[in-house]
Amino acid sequence: KRGGEINFDLFQRYALATCFISWTRTDPYQWKNKEGWLTEDSVCSWFGNICDSNGIVISIALGDNRISGTIPTQLSLLSQLSSLDLTSNAITASIPTEIG
Repeated sequence: KRGGEINFDLFQRYALATCFISWTRTDPYQWKNKEGWLTEDSVCSWFGNICDSNGIVISIALGDNRISGTIPTQLSLLSQLSSLDLTSNAITASIPTEIG
């Protein structure tokens, strides 16, 4: 918490970093576009992330980006996520029940 409020940015960074690591486990250079990922920039500026006016990630659009692996359960920390596009990638498992 920061000043009595939940630090959503920290949760989002953790969830998205976990995804990045999971999706690059075999080759960290495989993504077509990973602009901004794991930088100090706002997660809203990381390629594929769409945020609302409060800086909360509501959509991830990483279709056809040479992503492989599984969807980590930590993605459930993105409580406002309403859209996840991973089409035309090599995702090897179904969406975890924690996510929906």
